[in-house]
Amino acid sequence: MKILNGISIFGMMPFRRFSTFMALILILTSILNIENGILTAMKNMNQLRKFKGKMNITRKLTYDRVKITTLSTIPFFFIIYRLFFGKKTLVPFAPLEKFQIVDLNDYNETLKRLELPNILAQDDFREIFEKIHETLETKSSKRKFTIKEILSYVIIGDSIGAAYEFEEANENGTNFPWFSEKSGITDDSVLTFAITDAVLSILEKGCNKSEKIIELFKCKFLEFYQLATKKFNRRPGGYLFRNNGGFGGRFSAAIKKESFPPSDSCGNGSAMRSSFIAHAFKSLEEALVVSDLSALHTHRHKDGRLGAIITVLAIWLAKHGYSQSEIKTLLLLVIPSHWQGSSLCETNDFELLDGGQWEISQKTIGPAIVAFIFGKSFEDVIRRAVSYGGDTDTMAAIAASIAGPYFGKIPEAIQEQPMKRFEDEYPLLYQCFEGFSERYEKLI
Repeated sequence: MKILNGISIFGMMPFRRFSTFMALILILTSILNIENGILTAMKNMNQLRKFKGKMNITRKLTYDRVKITTLSTIPFFFIIYRLFFGKKTLVPFAPLEKFQIVDLNDYNETLKRLELPNILAQDDFREIFEKIHETLETKSSKRKFTIKEILSYVIIGDSIGAAYEFEEANENGTNFPWFSEKSGITDDSVLTFAITDAVLSILEKGCNKSEKIIELFKCKFLEFYQLATKKFNRRPGGYLFRNNGGFGGRFSAAIKKESFPPSDSCGNGSAMRSSFIAHAFKSLEEALVVSDLSALHTHRHKDGRLGAIITVLAIWLAKHGYSQSEIKTLLLLVIPSHWQGSSLCETNDFELLDGGQWEISQKTIGPAIVAFIFGKSFEDVIRRAVSYGGDTDTMAAIAASIAGPYFGKIPEAIQEQPMKRFEDEYPLLYQCFEGFSERYEKLI
């Protein structure tokens, strides 16, 4: 089934293109009508001039003819005005049956109220939906993953990357100590738990209105921020203790305000926390809508929203059996050209510490995807992401969240130390981690 941007009279031409096509025809028709009216009026005038004393009749006939012709074109010019100068109307980008929870029409209306574009309705995403649905039947979906497995991918990548955060690219490449005293979870894991808790609540309550979903994400961010920054929940000397929870400056400043106002951040925070969404919804379209909603309170900038959307898309493809080369081909359709690593070619020559803009989507998400595409194993993917330098915990967390479902079961030796430290150092967060399992099992 092809997923199109609205409804077309031919079943193949998108609505806005069809409207443009019809508008041009109407303009041409209007011009011909006016010309015909004038010619007819002139002909009548020549005929009636032969009759002296009939000029008043001639003027009236000509006036009426031109008036009728002109009035008949007004609706056409109104359509042209609405099309090119009026407020753009958002249209659904997928059939409603693709959505089991989220109200798609309400999502579109929410974007209109926020005066934000529908990223998923743009041509590049329509193309990727078409290609995925043409090939999905040929893929053998891999096994279902437990919620502990899903979250452990982020915990491991985050913990390993934290020890090398904001350093230059590793001189020894991928050959560095796997675990150290500085290793441990950061805000990447904490906010992944927040997203997970919110999504489970959405599924449990059948929450389908976008404004309520955005508000729920906001509340969970605040709840888990407070949980992670409590002194008794952190080991002295651990990452969360050393770095005030490890949260980005802009996020911390906003969340400390009484109202926790929305932000137009273009940071990579929306991407690092979004992995569970790819596993929680049956259709790709619904997963991507929820990933966008998860970003809308804190990351309203287009790059911030795309960070969450593209990360969830990559995980969804890996989970459903697409190869690394196929994932690369599909992501090339939607990854912005101004993002670093947007060509998704194998390299480690990234400017990740240039100008102090370390934590923005356009600097870090491309390299994280590159690490996955060329990685030979789950461990190798994480090592590649960390070896690039810069925001290593986030890049490793994103890369690991894609690599986990792709490579399958993780060797015990790789996950033992990160998971043990998480359990020992952050008991309240670990209780939440354990509690997710029972809730998730009731839903699947």
